[in-house]
Amino acid sequence: MCLAEFVGLKQMRVQTIRAMVLSLVLPVLAGNGCNSPPESAGDGDRPAAAAAPAESNAVASSPPVLTPEHVYEVHKKVRDFPPGEDLSTPEAAYATIHRAYAANGDAAWMPLNSPKIIAQVRRRGFQPRIKGPLPAEEAKLYLGAEILEVHTWDHDYAMVMARMPRKGYDIDCRSLARVKGRWLNDGNDCTRTIDEARQRVAAQRAYQYGSHFREAMRKRVPSPPATTGKVIELSDVSSRLASMANLAKGTAIVPDPSRFRGDTPEGIAWMREQGIDLIAYARTDNGDEGVAGYDMAAVKIDHSRFDVLDASEARRVLTQIKDSPPATMMSTKRELPVTYVIRTRAGMFGVLQIEDVRSEQAPAVFRLRYKLFD
Repeated sequence: MCLAEFVGLKQMRVQTIRAMVLSLVLPVLAGNGCNSPPESAGDGDRPAAAAAPAESNAVASSPPVLTPEHVYEVHKKVRDFPPGEDLSTPEAAYATIHRAYAANGDAAWMPLNSPKIIAQVRRRGFQPRIKGPLPAEEAKLYLGAEILEVHTWDHDYAMVMARMPRKGYDIDCRSLARVKGRWLNDGNDCTRTIDEARQRVAAQRAYQYGSHFREAMRKRVPSPPATTGKVIELSDVSSRLASMANLAKGTAIVPDPSRFRGDTPEGIAWMREQGIDLIAYARTDNGDEGVAGYDMAAVKIDHSRFDVLDASEARRVLTQIKDSPPATMMSTKRELPVTYVIRTRAGMFGVLQIEDVRSEQAPAVFRLRYKLFD
């Protein structure tokens, strides 16, 4: 399996689980039995439809509109498509992707991925695993894949289902997104039967619709007034950009590669010398995402408390924590914003809120705000 397939496979299976829950409530939300997402974005990692201008507090006119799905049969093998790159239709793009991979491995078809997949691959630091032609038997498998059905919706999304037996699975499911008129790889999965593949389409569309329904509802609420707190943005630590923060000074810091090589004794010593309190992580060793506080006590609170919490309450919340742990992960993987009462290694109390994570770009950027009490 190529690296972008690995990324897409993992993502699609997570989305499928979420979508099964969403699909139970979609008929209620939509008012009919049409399970189709809105026109524009693919999933949580793709940009949503354009909002109203920043200077306007205009209320969005309506939630996303569901549109029907279009399905057609192909029954044609990859090897039977004309040679050369053709991204004009989902089935031709599927054949182009498979031929490129069979001929030259990962590097050849990386440009055939959607911006979402490219950003994920770069963020995870993957390198091309196969840099030349596939072994003959594996190439035969990819070139012999028989495209059975194509499902398209909202003009810019598709899933191609092909018979491609491998490791107990019979159907290869490749998601595609149309970007500037070109159909590009947007994820990959496999199922045992064509009916299971069709269920994956329904699940993916339910997930997409749910994401955009929530986004539309959010836009219907006028923006709240500006709130207090110092704002700082940190890039993922693997980027070697400003990924660390000294809260007392209010500065973002670029790690010194000669002194900091991870959570080693030397790296921790350097962080303490520099007064570094936080490091941003787009992906930890255990698959988490968030901002880690070092030599910091932290207790999670409701995000609505950020603007009203004072020094006495912060001290009261943290009285039960006598010693600060070496590292505390403040995860952003399941919700945003997330808010914590904190005590730094210097003994300062405060409140920290991680407001947003722009994970669709590379490197990922974390936006947070905080207040330290005298």
